[in-house]
Amino acid sequence: MSRDRLLFLIIATLALVGLAAGGLHCLTNSPAWAQEGPPGQMAPGGAPGGGPGGPPGEAAPPLPNPQDAFTKAQSKDIDTRSAALRDVATLYNATQDEAVRKQAQGLLRQAAQQGETAAIRQAAVGALGMHATDNTDLLLQMTYDPDAEIANAALAGLAQGTPSATVTARLQQLRGSRDTALATLATEVLTQVYGRQGLAGAPALIEMLGSSTGDANAKAALRLLGLGRDILPACVTVLTSSPNDLQRHGAGVVIAMLCGGKNQYQEAFAQVGQAEFKVTRNVLAPDLRVLPALLTAVRNDRSPMVREICAQALSYLGDERAVPVLAQALQSDPEASVRAFAAGALVTLPAEAARPALERALETDKSARVRRNAAEALGWLGDQAASGALIAATRDRDEEVRRLAAAQLGRVHGAGSLEALTALFGDSSEDVRWAAVVAVDKMRDRRAVPALVSATQDTSVLVSHAAETALQKLGETYRQETNLKQPARPAAQNS
Repeated sequence: MSRDRLLFLIIATLALVGLAAGGLHCLTNSPAWAQEGPPGQMAPGGAPGGGPGGPPGEAAPPLPNPQDAFTKAQSKDIDTRSAALRDVATLYNATQDEAVRKQAQGLLRQAAQQGETAAIRQAAVGALGMHATDNTDLLLQMTYDPDAEIANAALAGLAQGTPSATVTARLQQLRGSRDTALATLATEVLTQVYGRQGLAGAPALIEMLGSSTGDANAKAALRLLGLGRDILPACVTVLTSSPNDLQRHGAGVVIAMLCGGKNQYQEAFAQVGQAEFKVTRNVLAPDLRVLPALLTAVRNDRSPMVREICAQALSYLGDERAVPVLAQALQSDPEASVRAFAAGALVTLPAEAARPALERALETDKSARVRRNAAEALGWLGDQAASGALIAATRDRDEEVRRLAAAQLGRVHGAGSLEALTALFGDSSEDVRWAAVVAVDKMRDRRAVPALVSATQDTSVLVSHAAETALQKLGETYRQETNLKQPARPAAQNS
């Protein structure tokens, strides 16, 4: 996978976590008085419950005295005025007196435009942004401010308001800013605006899949995911017809993350891996409407990154019709990354028909990554007929291939597997030796005792401990200090 494609997936994952945690973080750089939370329920005595910083249902401190706050907010002393503006922001946010709220709004708008310091202006913009729909005109104006922090605070506010053509036009303009941070934030806000429009905003989000400016493709993909499977037909259309490689790849990412579901092969894979499903809600079945488009893309798309993501998506469907297409890609795709994705996809599919292609890839492919995935896929077939290719792979020049071959031999237990594994006890790689000992442990074959005894002397604690554990399971104990093998002591009898 190229650096740009890896970055795309990392950004998408991190952004998803950030969105789940809740919104933009840029306001945290504003003075505290710009960050008061929305008013809670009124508590006895007129104080709002669940106020800033307090748990829901608890009475918040009484609101500031409006007359005092408004008078001090117009003081000629900057420190007095700055402190008073905090109270003004609290009143604007929490009061239920419309006249007080209007006066507070006016003072904050004045501070945003004419405040003596950038900190005051930024904080005022942040406070107004919490009621963005009422202040859209000023927030748009402040996006032109030469101070980046003020412009950022205005953008964050616009993200909370009701979208309009004027707002989206300005956000689109800011996406082309030379200020990378500003362009990225504008892109984030724009995807939020489109995302709140539901399916009506989907065409604009799909268009953004074709742009990497400000990480637009990753951010748009995340918003599209929030629309659920209703968006799949539109994404399939993009995948099959867009001339933009990046846009088709973005559509493929969305399809891959939405089309998968619980299936019998996934469950079997989890059982062998000693995992279990803990999800209590209903899990959707795979959405096979996307299967034809994915198969065609793996066969024919001109972009390697599109073929990669579509191969990965096929692994989530659990449909055996994908096997011959992936096997063909494994054998003939010119890009090693695509061949690797194809081999990896076969791990979670009923891939017995692809065994010849997997064996050939394991033996001859020039890419170590392809050989690694082929070794793993062969092992998960659970077919002893695959042991010959895996045994040959224990002599591969790549140590990770040798490690995976050892691990899978412990699963298939074919003829000659034990001898190949014990030969790996002398491998130069600690990880390979450990994997080989663990695989032998799974076989429970007493013929391995001499080799395991020798392995207890390994310089690696991990290897020696694994060998001792394997011997104990075979009913053997080993006393390292005397180099003597001792029979296991019988278990104490209950009296």
